[in-house]
Amino acid sequence: MKVLLCLFFVAVILIDDANASLKFVPIEDQDQDPCSSLLAATSATYQNGYENLEHLEEQCTEELNGVSFSNDEEYQDFFSEFFINGCGNTVQESYFNTIEELADVTGFSYDEYTSSLQNGQRPGDLDCLNESDQNFLAAALQIDTKLRDIYESLEPQSSSDIDNLDVNYKSKSAIKNT
Repeated sequence: MKVLLCLFFVAVILIDDANASLKFVPIEDQDQDPCSSLLAATSATYQNGYENLEHLEEQCTEELNGVSFSNDEEYQDFFSEFFINGCGNTVQESYFNTIEELADVTGFSYDEYTSSLQNGQRPGDLDCLNESDQNFLAAALQIDTKLRDIYESLEPQSSSDIDNLDVNYKSKSAIKNT
């Protein structure tokens, strides 16, 4: 009888252990990056934003490379059209649309999100996106700078500017020949 009683307790313990293992829920690893879920949730938004910027960079560069100006008035008028209403402005709009999407994903309003970007005080989990936001801003600014550099290279030279370039070139040639 004692043997049966011992076997009974062993059986109960084994069955109870089997049931306990079915109910086991692992506790998250405390060393896991607390930002990983937010970065995963926003990665598609960043990727889409980068792709839009890349497409716009190609489109705007082609547009700029396809124009020439015969005078300063045409040059200035094009600036207004391109950077205020046209392709250059679309780059800025694309950046801000991505920021708006990020605000939605993170549960912040657009104003809260942009304010935290500007003042550097990132509430809650937004601190996790600091590096990603800075990289995205840098990419947008790099494209804007590239477009402005191309635009500035298209500035028409006045005849006096061309004469000055010719004189400077001749003087450099004279120095090299001596």
